[in-house]
Amino acid sequence: MKRIISFLFILSGISIHAQQNYFNVPSSDITEKNKIFIQHQINIASDVIQNNTTFDLGLGNNYEIGLNVIGLNFEKQKITYSFFTSNIAPYSPFLMVNAQKKIALNEKFSLAAGIQQGISISSTKKNGGYYYLNSVFKNEAIGLKITSGIYYATDSFVGEGKRLYSKNGLGIHSGIEKSIIHKKVVFQSDFISGQHSLGELVIGGAYYLKKDLILSGGYQLPTFNSLSNKSLVFELTYNP
Repeated sequence: MKRIISFLFILSGISIHAQQNYFNVPSSDITEKNKIFIQHQINIASDVIQNNTTFDLGLGNNYEIGLNVIGLNFEKQKITYSFFTSNIAPYSPFLMVNAQKKIALNEKFSLAAGIQQGISISSTKKNGGYYYLNSVFKNEAIGLKITSGIYYATDSFVGEGKRLYSKNGLGIHSGIEKSIIHKKVVFQSDFISGQHSLGELVIGGAYYLKKDLILSGGYQLPTFNSLSNKSLVFELTYNP
């Protein structure tokens, strides 16, 4: 546990970030050494289309680092679309660096610590980030994976609103993945607590177009009184 706490403080000092997600929650999978993970997500809501892109590089020894562009929004205006940058929290879009470290406890359980840290590239420049500690259960025999953990997020990145019981406290997040057709079709869902812009539940699934190319889709529902939007979520993932 001391190793994980120390790792979080080190990451905070050097400001880096990296994660693979179910939809919005870090899955705590680690990119293999010298391999590159690429994921692009599109959220389609009634009045805005949001784009999120992730690049990760595996470093070996269960470390990875990467870059993200989060919250690149296009607002619908009649027939045309206009690029939108926010002047109120969350100050999207954000350019971020990321990092993650996983520690295997045994064959099925592991712990992972990660951080997303960056700066808004909107007209209002703000630092912000999302920091977490996850526990992971994975059973290959039955095709089941469950990730759950705690997170801390800045207002600048997710907006104002309670995380769980208080505005500036810790929140919880979780994700589940269950194989339906082995190495072909997977059920996925994830949840982030809070009344901010990421307080949401997504239910959906993934289809393996190829061994290393995955198409995911789901429906996003805001949690109670959150600032999130109902939207369709699509992801295209390259995971060698």
